[in-house]
Amino acid sequence: MLFLVVLTMQLLCTVQNPNDLRLTLLNLLPTFKSLYSNYAPNRKCLWLFKEAKLGRNQILPGFEDDRLYQFAQKVYPGCDIGLITYHGMGSNACIAPHRDDRYAQPIARLVNLGNCTFGYCNSRIGNKLDRYQLVDGGIYEFNCKHVHSVLSCSQNRFSIVLWKLRPEFY
Repeated sequence: MLFLVVLTMQLLCTVQNPNDLRLTLLNLLPTFKSLYSNYAPNRKCLWLFKEAKLGRNQILPGFEDDRLYQFAQKVYPGCDIGLITYHGMGSNACIAPHRDDRYAQPIARLVNLGNCTFGYCNSRIGNKLDRYQLVDGGIYEFNCKHVHSVLSCSQNRFSIVLWKLRPEFY
């Protein structure tokens, strides 16, 4: 199997109308749950399509929404799992440096709604985080097996991260 190698955080394009997407996500906030992890305590999130039980090698059904599914397929054709996170309502959307869990193939795409400073290590073996200022509505691609983090972000920021599952998780 051949994997595309992405070494930097790349802005691919921007969402046509980020306020429409933000309104859709604001309406979904009652379905968000607090997800505890060592990297992002008290994070409010919603798993799309599938839910990864982090550290347990388990995939469960996630939240299904046809409009979000169609949007996700435009952003990342073939993706089959996503995570929406929210910074607001007492939640902290910052996340400590980490690599994504086993369920995900290396390439991830991130839709950023709000302002964010993203830390990303351009090497799989390094640990120096370069800082990227993510723009509102920006769609980014990065290698999620490289160390990355959210160092700071604006209040009421949403992110949507999309992945393709590794074959052994189907």
